[in-house]
Amino acid sequence: MKAISVKKQIIGSEINEDIAYLYNELAVTYQGSEKIDMAIKCIKKELAIFEGLNKTESVEYVDSLSLLAELHRAAGNTKEVISTLSKAISTEEALIAKKHEGASRLIDLVPNLRNLAEEQIK
Repeated sequence: MKAISVKKQIIGSEINEDIAYLYNELAVTYQGSEKIDMAIKCIKKELAIFEGLNKTESVEYVDSLSLLAELHRAAGNTKEVISTLSKAISTEEALIAKKHEGASRLIDLVPNLRNLAEEQIK
């Protein structure tokens, strides 16, 4: 958090790709420490920064959505997992349609969404 604070002071804003990256790294660190709620907060901050930068049609945004879904799954938030993966899939489909470089993980996301939907039904 200290690095994020210092970076915000230098830049004068939180809406910056470097700060988004720091939130992602912090989320992964929290995830490794099993502090899932804190990890979710950090990824949501990162996603908000991407939205502020109008970078919602990027591979990085899809990756962050996928991590958020994974974190929600660890927290037992099945409905959030499904809605987050749905958003990741629709974003990935848009990237594929535009032939965006790096947009090829849709195949990996669809089975996850299907499995989670089946778990929700049970």
